[in-house]
Amino acid sequence: MAGRSGGRSEWYVPVVELQTQWPLLRPHVHHPPSMPSSGQRYSPIGQRRTGHLGVPQKVSLATGCVWDTAYHLICCHGVWPFQFVYLLVMVFCLEATAAALAYVNAGKVDSELAPFSSVFQRYTGSSQDPYSDAVDATQKELRCCGIYDYRDWLATPWFNHSGQGSVPRSCCNSTYHTCNGTLELPGLLYPKGCQVKLEEALLFVLHLIIWSSLAVALVETVGFVSVAQLMSDQPLLEYGILDREWA
Repeated sequence: MAGRSGGRSEWYVPVVELQTQWPLLRPHVHHPPSMPSSGQRYSPIGQRRTGHLGVPQKVSLATGCVWDTAYHLICCHGVWPFQFVYLLVMVFCLEATAAALAYVNAGKVDSELAPFSSVFQRYTGSSQDPYSDAVDATQKELRCCGIYDYRDWLATPWFNHSGQGSVPRSCCNSTYHTCNGTLELPGLLYPKGCQVKLEEALLFVLHLIIWSSLAVALVETVGFVSVAQLMSDQPLLEYGILDREWA
C-alpha cells in the first residue's frame, strides 16, 4: 500500500531489505505487496542507511548536466574564457567528488549487502507473503538462486519444513522448461546467487564512475590548456591617462 509523506509516495513493505538497501534492485520488484491487515508498519523507502550507495550516481548525473550546459553555452551563446574556466572547475569538483564516493563505496558493497541473507530466511513459499514474493521476483529478474548459490537454500527454515528436497522454482534457469527446482539436477538452476549478482552490478557501476571521471579529467586538462592558449594569444589592453581640458 502506498503511503504519503511530505507530498511524495512511498512504499511500506516488509521487504525493505531488498528494495531499499540496493537501488539497482528496485526496478525488479514490479508489484509492491500490500501492508498486512494487522496494521504493522514498516520502514518506508529512503529511510535506510544504505541509501548512500546511490550518491555517486547522482553526483555523476549532476556533472553530466553541468557539462551539457557548458557545451550549450559555448556552442550557442559563446562565453568568455574565464567563464569557461569556472565551468571546467565546477565539473572537475563534481567529478572528483563522484570518483571519491565511488571509490569509498566500492569497498563497502560487501558489508552493505550482509543483511541480504535475513530476507531469504523469512521465505515461506507463499505468493501472498511479501518476503517470498520479493525473493521470487528477485531471483527471476536477476537470474540468480540463493545468496551465493543454490546451496544456501539448504539452511533456510522453508527448505527444512517443506521436506520436498527442492529449491523455489524461481531458481530454475528459464532456458530449461522441465526444471522443477529439484536438487537432483543442479545444472538446471541459476549458478550464481543474488548477492553475488548485486555485488557485481554495484561494483560495475561504481568502477564505471571512477574510470569515467578519469576520462573527464583528461578532457578537462585539454580544455584548460586550450583556454590558456587562447588567453595568451589575446593582446593585452594598454591603458593611459587621458588629457582633459577644463573650461
